[in-house]
Amino acid sequence: MKWFYSIVFGLIGCLHAQTELKNELIVHGIGTEVTARLVLDGLLEKQTLSKTQDITLLRFATSADRYQAERQLNSVGATCQSNVEVDFRREPNDDLYQQQPNLERLDIPRLWDQFQGGQTASGREVVIAILDSGFDTQHEDLVDNLWQNPAEIPNDGIDNDDNGFVDDFSGWNFPAETPQQTSDTHGTSVTGILGARGDNQIGVSGINWRSKLMLLQISTVADIIAAYDYVITQRSLYNDSNGEAGAFIVATNASFGLEGQSCNAYPTWGMQYDRMGEVGILTAASTANREWDVDEFGDMPTTCPSDFMIGVANSDEQGELTQSSAWGAESVDLAAPGRGSFSTRPNNNYGGFGSTSAAAPYVTGTIALLYGHPCERFQRMVGEDPASAALMVREAIINSVQPVPELRNLLASGGELAPWRAWQRMDILCGQGQADGIEIFDLGPNPVMANTFFSFDTSGPGPYFIRLFDTVGRMLYETRVISPLPARVELPMSSLPVGVYRVGVYDGEEISWRSLLKM
Repeated sequence: MKWFYSIVFGLIGCLHAQTELKNELIVHGIGTEVTARLVLDGLLEKQTLSKTQDITLLRFATSADRYQAERQLNSVGATCQSNVEVDFRREPNDDLYQQQPNLERLDIPRLWDQFQGGQTASGREVVIAILDSGFDTQHEDLVDNLWQNPAEIPNDGIDNDDNGFVDDFSGWNFPAETPQQTSDTHGTSVTGILGARGDNQIGVSGINWRSKLMLLQISTVADIIAAYDYVITQRSLYNDSNGEAGAFIVATNASFGLEGQSCNAYPTWGMQYDRMGEVGILTAASTANREWDVDEFGDMPTTCPSDFMIGVANSDEQGELTQSSAWGAESVDLAAPGRGSFSTRPNNNYGGFGSTSAAAPYVTGTIALLYGHPCERFQRMVGEDPASAALMVREAIINSVQPVPELRNLLASGGELAPWRAWQRMDILCGQGQADGIEIFDLGPNPVMANTFFSFDTSGPGPYFIRLFDTVGRMLYETRVISPLPARVELPMSSLPVGVYRVGVYDGEEISWRSLLKM
């Protein structure tokens, strides 16, 4: 019957329109200075969303002025897109729980024996950025875990770190352009699943007991772009200063979106996921609360083809999709049990929470826990190659799912989030690299435009298997190598799409791997 509901809801989706801010336009690609010099009739205000990317929000007196400006800007090579209010993944709550059964069902307590969130073995304070509709920043079970900007003095009315945000001590409210957050049930519930203070004899426990929560209130596409730029800036500062400034943001949570829309319609928004990935940040994004195939009917942002995003569907107690969850064999990676969640609510309250909005935080929270893995090689990678470290975490999550037969043809991984298995997968991945008895002495060209060569030597005769994988874990190519060694193997890459790949040497188990970028 899913095909029937896909057709019905697809027709509904075609009729459903998001709230477009008809007098506003997001401009990218010609530079803020060029945009400022253009004479645009009816222009009332310019707002820079990102200096580093030359993205500007323009507000016009009338919609006619806006559409005329769009034609003019397109003629000089700008990328223009609408600014619209996003839909938060809201649904009526499911049955109330006096406990949190999903944490037990996912076996997350076994991870808490290894890492509860907070500081990693290498001394990095894990930060999760949450983009949502509002937050109760005074909630008794959240307040102790809020991120604190070390370069900002709260409430002094001064932009101490000169980043364009005055008093951004724990985040920013982008719609109101203020550090003060608006209390909201949706955002407060998402935040509680991710990071309510654990083991404190109060309320509930988040997936991360002590990781820090950066709160970014958003409402429109323009807000999202500006919020992601804020996140990128903070992590870039951390990377460039070796942890002396900025924030060690490892993940962002996106429990919002535009149903029935494609990433092609919002390229400036969509490109942010790769930009965050470049500095070491993964995103878990909830897919639509519709019983349809997003590969066919669209969803934003889960249809964006970024290697640094994990698209999340909503599963029930049996690991199958709930009736209200979308799916997509290409765009949606895995399921997580949003149904039956129990979390924080405003005014020190607690209650049930469901829908795909509740599913994504389980994945985001797992990302943050995996960054606490003590493997020295992984922790070095975090500092030296943060993008590859992020991809390792993603690979561990995607390739450790609990297989569910009913999900096999609906989701890319065919399974449900399995956090403990992901931790064990990190153990395996940390055993890879340049292991004893094997030397990888060449992989190039890398990045590659067409084909590339992979060269290795070992102390044994083989046989060895060279396998090429995409980031979802699908094997794309395999060849068998026997002595004599060393060996030089050509990898066929010319027909593959742009993206990140992994090449590994196997002798019955994975013993060595390298990352490869196809341009």
